[in-house]
Amino acid sequence: MQALEIGSVALARELLDRFAVAARLQHVRQFVWRGGNLRLEVSDSGAHIFYALVARWPDAILEGEDNAALVPVNRAAVDGRWVRGESGYALSAGIDLAVPSAIAIRSDRHASFVPFHARPDAEVERALDADLSAYVQHFLSSCLTVPQATAAGAERLRRLGL
Repeated sequence: MQALEIGSVALARELLDRFAVAARLQHVRQFVWRGGNLRLEVSDSGAHIFYALVARWPDAILEGEDNAALVPVNRAAVDGRWVRGESGYALSAGIDLAVPSAIAIRSDRHASFVPFHARPDAEVERALDADLSAYVQHFLSSCLTVPQATAAGAERLRRLGL
C-alpha cells in the first residue's frame, strides 16, 4: 500500500471505509457515548477529510476574562458570570494532509495517528482497535454518557436560573 496522495474526497473516504472508521465511531456513539451524530466532513481547504462524531447539549458556561495570569492571593482566581451556552463531546477520525500516511484520531482529550503506509491491513485494524479502546477507557473513567451529561447540564441551568 502506498502513502495516500489525496486528490479527491472519494479516495480518502474509500480508505476510511476500508478500515471501517465510520462503523468504529458509530460503535462509540451507540455503546459508549449513548448519543451524538456522525457525519463525514471536509475542511474548506480539503486538507482534512474525516468522520466526526459530535454531541452537544445546553449547559451553563462560565463567561469571563482570561485568567491565565498570576493573581494576588486576596483576589478571586476566576472572575466571570454563568451564562447559557453549550457543552459537548467531539471525536474525529480521518485523513490530515499534514500526515497523509496515517489516520488521525482526535478528541479534546486524545490525539494520535495510526499509520497505514506499507502496513498490512490487519495490522492497521489492530492499531485502530487499540487506539480507540484507549480512548474509550479514558472516556468511561472520566466522562458522563451523553444522556447523563445532558441531564447534568439541564440541572445546572435550572439551579442557576438560566
